[in-house]
Amino acid sequence: GYVPMTQDIASRRADLVARHGFVCSCARCELESGADGANPSVADMKRLADQAQEEARYEDAEAAARFVLKSDPNDGDAHHKIGTAMLGQGRWADAHAAWREGVAVAPDHPALSSQAAKDEAYAPGVPAADQTLCSVAFESVHDGGIWATPESSPLMTEAECAEWVRLAEKAGEARGGWTTSRHYAVPTTDIPVHAIPDLLPLWNRLMRDKLASLLSAACPDEMPKPSSVRVHDAFVVRYEAGAQHHLPMHVDQSAVSVTLALNDEGEYEGGGTTFAAPVGKT
Repeated sequence: GYVPMTQDIASRRADLVARHGFVCSCARCELESGADGANPSVADMKRLADQAQEEARYEDAEAAARFVLKSDPNDGDAHHKIGTAMLGQGRWADAHAAWREGVAVAPDHPALSSQAAKDEAYAPGVPAADQTLCSVAFESVHDGGIWATPESSPLMTEAECAEWVRLAEKAGEARGGWTTSRHYAVPTTDIPVHAIPDLLPLWNRLMRDKLASLLSAACPDEMPKPSSVRVHDAFVVRYEAGAQHHLPMHVDQSAVSVTLALNDEGEYEGGGTTFAAPVGKT
């Protein structure tokens, strides 16, 4: 662009005049300057919502999408953009509520219907009446909220891990390859669990029998009981030395993240999850 888009309107306009000799009158500049008669179109506001999302201005993205909803309460794009913007703000539950509201009025919207199908796939979860205590041991790795299961108390057996890997590889062959563009900011070579029919019930069983109670015990502030746990995304990631062998430092779009190592440590060199400062641990 001509000037950094993260600047406020006054700074952007001053830079444009100084560097290029003109004043911008695009929809965003007109709105932010409070210009008389500013009347952006629905298309303009959708583009502004997308731009704000890409620039991590999530509150602005939500506001732009809500502007669209005033014109058409049934606009599926707007509902989806609102949920995505809320997710960027760390408002996980609100995001999913926005998507549910959206699919109710725009059931044929591709992204909303896809999200609804994913939520339904993981819906079994843990019944509200189930107060099963955590049966898996875990230990704190850092007081910043990082924990792990000790080798003496694995979450899954070696046979279970091998079966999950087999099912994922089988699904990759059937699909003609693994996905590489599901995650916009930090794309991984993966297959979502809900897209692997034979693996989905195994995941839901693990969630019901072990993982939900473990998460509730380890993170009581976020999930006070097992039935509070909800799945935002679950996927099997494949790393290869000659292909994707790592991810850049990033922040996941969830309240809590879980990493399950499916391969034996003897099958690869290196590996691990590195946490940024002030944790500074791998």
